[in-house]
Amino acid sequence: MKLPLLIGRAVFGGFFLYNGIHHFMEHKAMAQYVDAKGVPMPDVAVAATGVALTLGGASLVLGIKPELGAAAVAGFLAGVSPLMHDFWEVEDPQRRQAERSTSARIWLFLERPWL
Repeated sequence: MKLPLLIGRAVFGGFFLYNGIHHFMEHKAMAQYVDAKGVPMPDVAVAATGVALTLGGASLVLGIKPELGAAAVAGFLAGVSPLMHDFWEVEDPQRRQAERSTSARIWLFLERPWL
């Protein structure tokens, strides 16, 4: 395997692996935020998305079943983004722009696992 692919896999997969672990380390705070967004069963939602990110990121980093890892990451991004970054619902112009920017970056990430 070529070095650039290994580096890309480590950086890209590592980003999601880190964030998956972060879901568990900051579970309580994240669950409160998820609850404030109106997501049902916030504790379960944070744990489930943490598992998807951790396993997906690890899969991409290690190169073990990377297609499944990419599917886990893509499923997380596609499922969570519209709920958590609903810029169309935000009235404050600064917050709306921040959510819009975050949403745009997430949709760019969504295409990457498949390249």
